[in-house]
Amino acid sequence: LKDAIDVSPELFICAAGNAAFGYSGKNIDIYPEYPASLTSDNIIGVAAVDQNDQLAFFSNYGPISVDLAAPGVYIVNTACANSGAPDPQCNYYYMSGTSMATPQVSGVAALIRSVNPQLTNIQIKNIIVKTVDVKASLAGKVKTSGRLNATRAIQVANATLYPPRANFTAIPVTGTVPLTVVFTTFQRMQQRGTGHSAMEVP
Repeated sequence: LKDAIDVSPELFICAAGNAAFGYSGKNIDIYPEYPASLTSDNIIGVAAVDQNDQLAFFSNYGPISVDLAAPGVYIVNTACANSGAPDPQCNYYYMSGTSMATPQVSGVAALIRSVNPQLTNIQIKNIIVKTVDVKASLAGKVKTSGRLNATRAIQVANATLYPPRANFTAIPVTGTVPLTVVFTTFQRMQQRGTGHSAMEVP
């Protein structure tokens, strides 16, 4: 399985898995759960959190194998109570599990691709894992210590496609022309009385 994933250009978003009914989740770095426990670069392992950003009691975890968490407790889903029956009783149900959390990460990956189709799958993964909301409750549980943040991920994907640009002119007061100007960190932009914008950098 790992060999097939490694040679694939696709991004695999994998549930960390759930504990057996009535038990707590396990550390899949120690007790592997495949394919989430595989070390392939194009895998995102996903745990589940509740509405308070607490790791769901049933969710597997792993600070090496599991990249991030996403909401996976009492998620509204469509399902059929009696699948295959003449009256399958399909409806909306509240469901919980890492299988509820994982599609949310998949959805964000799809949104990123829709915003910026030029991104590779590894770039999409990096955007997802680097834009999480870091939560103390997830420290030591998932690699990023964070929960999925769709808004930030989309903003970064959009900025990657349309990086900020600026034109400016300056009158050197010291040194010899031409001068090299290097912007390292943006601190603040404010309006001056002249109507021009001034940007302060360290």
